[in-house]
Amino acid sequence: TIKNLIKKLNLECDNANSGKEALELLLSKGLSEDNYQIVLMDLNMPIKDGFETAQEISNLIAKKRIGQVKIIGLSALVGDDQLTKGIECGMEEILSKETIA
Repeated sequence: TIKNLIKKLNLECDNANSGKEALELLLSKGLSEDNYQIVLMDLNMPIKDGFETAQEISNLIAKKRIGQVKIIGLSALVGDDQLTKGIECGMEEILSKETIA
């Protein structure tokens, strides 16, 4: 899994099971010096999908409620429509899960 790959690289990693949980984790760090640097986000999460969550993260950054964070979308299938929508929501890139696996 991606989480195991991150741990092999000796990087710290938190896991959210939904977009709602991801937002709660980001807000818990706020503007602190140990805020998140990158978010790897599944586009098809429950409760709030990756696009909706990315848009909310972008809004929180703009309102200075959280620090700057790079958002990378992850999906089983990556098409032009998903890439365009992801960039519009504040994602840096969308990667195929197959590429990472």
